[in-house]
Parts: sequence; structure tokens; C-alpha cells
Amino acid sequence: MKTIIRVLLFVLLFASCTKEKTEYVDNLPQLEITVVDISHSGVNGATVTLYGSEEDLKAEVNGLANKTTNEDGIALFTDLEEKVYYFYAEKAEMNNSKSITLIGEKLAINVKAKIQTTIK
Repeated sequence: MKTIIRVLLFVLLFASCTKEKTEYVDNLPQLEITVVDISHSGVNGATVTLYGSEEDLKAEVNGLANKTTNEDGIALFTDLEEKVYYFYAEKAEMNNSKSITLIGEKLAINVKAKIQTTIK
């Protein structure tokens, strides 16, 4: 019986350590984009640009905001509007042009959405 309880506690502890796709904050929508390379390491110094439409993204015009990733590969956009965003990440010759670049759903007040993208 003690073994079963220990296993259940271990499973619950392990399950609580998984990353969430959203985090609740007390302000306007936020978007955290983590840029990783093919070995899943965070890319420091990558430029991430947000766009308001797929057309603007494809033409690389009318960027709404730019951020540079930190040493963990994270670019944090704050005080955003409640809408859908598109993004492009690049560093030197690497970029995410072949991956999905649409934020899946409209951002919401008091929520920090978290997305990871790979650049190659």
C-alpha cells in the first residue's frame, strides 16, 4: 500500500512540473515566444517580429513590434491587444519560415500565452 501511495505522489509531483501554454497575469495580454534551435536549446539574440495579418507576415511589412531574445531564447511582448498575431523569428541565416507562425487563438486580457518556435 505504501508503494502505491509513493508512486501516486511521484506521478502527481511529475505532472505538476509540466509547462503550461498560458499563465495568468494582471494586465493586458502578453505573449512569450521561446526561440530554440534544432537541438532545442534557447537561441540568444534572435529577432522576433509580430505582425497583425498573414499578408503582412508574408510581405514582411507593417511589423507591429520587435523583440530580441534573451539568453534563454525568450522574447516577451507585453501590453498587446486582444487579437490574433503572426510572427517571424530569425538570427543570421536561421529562421522559422517553414514552421507555423500563427498564434493559434486571440490573446486575452490577464493571460500570458506561451509559444515555442524552432529556427533552422
